[in-house]
Amino acid sequence: DSYNPYENMRRGIEYLAELKKMYNNDIFAYAAYNAGFANVDNWVENGWKGEIDKIQYPETKKFVESVTLSLKKIKENDWEDY
Repeated sequence: DSYNPYENMRRGIEYLAELKKMYNNDIFAYAAYNAGFANVDNWVENGWKGEIDKIQYPETKKFVESVTLSLKKIKENDWEDY
C-alpha cells in the first residue's frame, strides 16, 4: 500500500539501496532516485561524472544538494541550523 507511510518509506529505502548498489556512487544513486535511472545512465554515457552543479534538472540538483547536505550534518552531528 503506497499510501501507508511506513510501507512507502520502506520501499523508498529499498529502492535507494538498489540504486546505490547498482551505481556504487552515492551522487548517481541520489540523482537516479529523483530523476530516474534512465536519465542518469544517459548523463553518464554523455560524460557526467557526478558533479552536482552539472545535473541537468533543477529539481534533481536541489534534491541531491539537500540529501548530501543533510547527510553531512548528520555525520558531523551538526543540527544547530537544521
